[in-house]
Amino acid sequence: MVLMSRGTGILTAIPVIISIVLTFVASYYLLRAAGLVQRLLGQTGVAILQRLMGLILAAIAVQFIAEGGHDLISAR
Repeated sequence: MVLMSRGTGILTAIPVIISIVLTFVASYYLLRAAGLVQRLLGQTGVAILQRLMGLILAAIAVQFIAEGGHDLISAR
């Protein structure tokens, strides 16, 4: 959305639209293969992967909060 708002013509919108389509296609095939991945990893592997992804998500959340707090303090 930020890239689309900065663009002035159709030529600046084409890379953004291509990125959206590629993300859609990749997400579709990854989600479609989720059953296969679950069978390959087994119950323990899925539990480990869930905890790892939760840890990464928590780290990203802490980074967003820290950057937002830093921006809030530096804006004063």
